[in-house]
Amino acid sequence: MKTKILSALLILSLGINAGVIGTIGFHWMRHRCGQKDDSGFVKHMQRKLGLSPEQAAILEKDHMELQTGIQPIRTTIQNKRMELLSLLEKENAYSPATDALIGDIAQLQMEIERNVIHHSFDTKKILTPAQQNKLYALLRKGMQRGGKHPTFMHDKMIY
Repeated sequence: MKTKILSALLILSLGINAGVIGTIGFHWMRHRCGQKDDSGFVKHMQRKLGLSPEQAAILEKDHMELQTGIQPIRTTIQNKRMELLSLLEKENAYSPATDALIGDIAQLQMEIERNVIHHSFDTKKILTPAQQNKLYALLRKGMQRGGKHPTFMHDKMIY
């Protein structure tokens, strides 16, 4: 009798452990492969700012347009960084080519920042003054965390 109970508990424990490990592995692989889940962004903002369904729909549309617009820029930045790494591997000293790549990356990042700020002004138009204050408080809080901050609306915001 004891052996049957212990066997059942062992099998149950193994099943639970396998499920936990599988779930962790799935989320790790999804993150590692670069699959982002932006579906929670608007829900998060709706909850934090008290957005109406109409405001949430507008924000969802604008957020997706922003993400679609800056994704090619992010890809270009990543490619430039890979070029920079190749130069670092091949060359023994800082060169004009290195400086040019750094300048290209800076220009691309500036383009993302510009797009995000334009998007932020558009977002501001749909928010009430109280919602704007809540948004600015969230952004401030994010910027004060160890010097790391989301670039307004284009990075995942975790608050």
